[in-house]
Amino acid sequence: IDKRYVLYVGDRSDYKNFDIAVKTIRHIHNCIMVIVGGGALRADEKELLQEECFHYQGISTKDLNILYNNAFCLLYPSSYEGFGIPVLEAMRAGCPVVSTNLSSIPEVAGDAGLLVNNIKVEEFVKEIEKLEDNEFRDKIIAKGLEQSKKFSWDRCFEETFEFYKEVVGKKFS
Repeated sequence: IDKRYVLYVGDRSDYKNFDIAVKTIRHIHNCIMVIVGGGALRADEKELLQEECFHYQGISTKDLNILYNNAFCLLYPSSYEGFGIPVLEAMRAGCPVVSTNLSSIPEVAGDAGLLVNNIKVEEFVKEIEKLEDNEFRDKIIAKGLEQSKKFSWDRCFEETFEFYKEVVGKKFS
């Protein structure tokens, strides 16, 4: 992709606010949307898009990482998340995150994400435009790389195992 792009990753269910993401991109100068996953685009989604975009399905982890590495930012306007893996993946890849201050996202993003309190186009546009300042963008990327270190499968296992030991009251070997 030889154009500047904002990345949208995942499902396009109602609570993911895909329509808000599309409308937001329309307000970002010289930028297209790249969509990853979520199955084939429905007719209403294609009609909503109108502008040039790319849609990838079933791509490898390596290719997804390349998309994160080169994106202007991840736009993740979800109203609800159990965890928010794309937020973590983006930060780990050095991709700034613009998302919502809802559900588990603030815990995952920490102070490294640009989070909005209201799911409105103008709120997302305002946060994305902050990334035009290269010095600010670099700081957000550095914070994201640091924040992503707080999460790992090994740590998840260790904390879960400690919890079970505490609940059961026994030592496991």
